[in-house]
Amino acid sequence: MTRRSKGGETPALVGATNDSFLIAPGHTHLDDGDGLLNWARLQAWIADSPAPGDGPVTACSQLAGGTQNNLFMLTRADSTSMVLRRPPRHPRPNSNETILREARVLAALSDSDIPHPAFLAVCANPAVIGTCFHLGEAVDGFNPAAGLEGRYVDEVDWQRSLGRSMIDSIASLSKMKPADVGLTDLGRPDGWIERQVPRWRKLLDSYTEFDGYPGANLPGIERVGFWLEENQPNDFTCRIIHGDFHLANVLARHDRPELAAIVDWELTTL
Repeated sequence: MTRRSKGGETPALVGATNDSFLIAPGHTHLDDGDGLLNWARLQAWIADSPAPGDGPVTACSQLAGGTQNNLFMLTRADSTSMVLRRPPRHPRPNSNETILREARVLAALSDSDIPHPAFLAVCANPAVIGTCFHLGEAVDGFNPAAGLEGRYVDEVDWQRSLGRSMIDSIASLSKMKPADVGLTDLGRPDGWIERQVPRWRKLLDSYTEFDGYPGANLPGIERVGFWLEENQPNDFTCRIIHGDFHLANVLARHDRPELAAIVDWELTTL
């Protein structure tokens, strides 16, 4: 188990990192996501973690919306709720690294005004539930990509205000200096500009590996790429980027037209 640290540094381990755990009794009624959660070990881990609340987890439900990872809403005996985020059922080789990366970024955002789910705790030991995972705040909001709710449905001013809130929030992230929050090693600033056109060309070319792919119908794409390479700026200011910022990765507030949180931070880089 790990505790949150200041400055976004990877939190230091404070619990067991081998396969020996206290086993919490009972709670066989809890949803385990068809084997994605090991409740005997998870209950013991949560009880000894810095996560808020008291008592064992008494309710659990799997949440929709996670495309790359699995989300579970957990409620403790004192009604404190939190969200557990873990890699998919069949983890990729870098899934644990990715989930720990996201936890590190969320910890780094803790003292900022950027809307995000508050970081609560992270487990770097896959032996607890089979993968690494982290716990975060249960945000009161809804995903606008899944459909508008309340006054957002009919009031254009609310829709516009939400859009402006998205712009303001991601702009605030770009003002955060990586060194100030301990994230200078999150990416590779050197050669960043020079890597962009080759990177996106490679991504576009990779689609040809899919059966039935008709090819990119993007007239002038090579000309645009050539122009970008020939007109690269001589320098730039390195900042943090979310890496996957779009309407499906935000939650909107119910009570006023603005973001409740930006979610899915696992692709964050410099």
